[in-house]
Amino acid sequence: MKIKFSGLICLLLLSTGYLFLAVFSGQFPVRGEEKEAAPAEWREYKLTYSTDWNFLKKTKTTDPRYYTVRDNYIWLFNEQDKSGFQCVQGDDFIKVDVDGDGQTDKNLRRRDNFVDYKLSYGMNKNPYRLRIWRREFGPKRTVFWLYERACFMKGRVAGQNFILIDDNNNGRYNDFGADAVLIGKNKEAGLLSSLIEIKGKYYELKINDVFGNTVQVREYRGSSGKIDVKSKLKLKKLKPSFVTLADKKNDIYLTVSTRKKTSKVPVGNYELYLAVLTDRIRVRHGTLPIIKVEADQVTTLEWGGPFKLDCEPKVTRGGTIMDFVPPTDSPPTAPEFPRQELNCPFIKIELPDVVGQYGEEYFGDPQFKDPAGFCFPDAGVTYFSVEITAEESRRGKKKKKYFNRIGRYFVDNWRQLDPSGVVEKSIPWWQIYECPLYDYRGPVHIKVWIQSPVFGKIEFEQDLMVKD
Repeated sequence: MKIKFSGLICLLLLSTGYLFLAVFSGQFPVRGEEKEAAPAEWREYKLTYSTDWNFLKKTKTTDPRYYTVRDNYIWLFNEQDKSGFQCVQGDDFIKVDVDGDGQTDKNLRRRDNFVDYKLSYGMNKNPYRLRIWRREFGPKRTVFWLYERACFMKGRVAGQNFILIDDNNNGRYNDFGADAVLIGKNKEAGLLSSLIEIKGKYYELKINDVFGNTVQVREYRGSSGKIDVKSKLKLKKLKPSFVTLADKKNDIYLTVSTRKKTSKVPVGNYELYLAVLTDRIRVRHGTLPIIKVEADQVTTLEWGGPFKLDCEPKVTRGGTIMDFVPPTDSPPTAPEFPRQELNCPFIKIELPDVVGQYGEEYFGDPQFKDPAGFCFPDAGVTYFSVEITAEESRRGKKKKKYFNRIGRYFVDNWRQLDPSGVVEKSIPWWQIYECPLYDYRGPVHIKVWIQSPVFGKIEFEQDLMVKD
């Protein structure tokens, strides 16, 4: 018996067989499988060198820094000398080496100077401009020479303006998490990251050489989720102006939007690298749990109050007293010298940190720090008190013995101090609190408390044992 197939039936049989072979040969994904998207191609872009100081001066960066000239060196990348570029400084001059050969080439006598350096890395050579200026600090008007970057690299990447800034002033433009990048019409530069956002899309980024002459980007094709950084922040009347999340292992530093309820973020495990609440108040991760962003899910960041002070009081042998009359003006009255050096037990406490309920740390913006780098985050503190006491018996009654008051002088180095921390108001005794205990041995109780408009009344208490 002969079976006749029509042309349509033959075509159907052939198509079914082809689909069966395709599925089992891997040409089509089986249901439940996801085939990874092929990576996009890298595209290269050239950048050019610029010394437009007016542009740079008005551009805000995440972590702006300037450095003090130390040990007669300026810390710039130098193949011939790992310590940097040599210089010789005095109160009214600074001589600098600009080509890295160890010989000073220019003698600067003005308070504010722009200096052009010649940097090299292998066959690559690049100009680099620094601003070097003189500043006087403290009651004795001690002279310091300071420096910061006064140049940047610029170009167009993926159709947008692209500015690369050496924000840690070392002469290199490829330090992820330390240098800065400004993209498109943004007014504030973010930290340099291996993953960047351009017009709502994420791109992978490579810096081809240390001087940032060329960069490469390709479109990111991985999975993404969303993050909410605002709704669970418990802080009086303050919202973050921006938040940077970091995956340090992969050199990823993402600045997420704080205007929207949620922001799209690539899948990953992040830490709260930096958040800015005001010009002065900043936040870092501390012991906050890792922020896990999963595909197509919304992750909500919980942070804020109630707050606490984090202090680390120590008992040491020997210390310094700086007696001074409690200040009645602003900036505060300078301490009365000479200092008293004593070889007896001291309680020493560095300026405390403010810690949120979930472990994040609140600190002061670098521009408000004194020369030693100390700054309390809230400039509106109305009271800042340290109390060190022990119980003593007098006529059968227990009374408190106070150690941080001696006669008419206060050696409580924080009481009534103006906490604004602006460089021009820098006071050296902010650095550490020191209280002598003289002949006392035994238990002491330490209490530090602060009244702050931002953080409320926050306290720290601890008992310590004083021994020989």
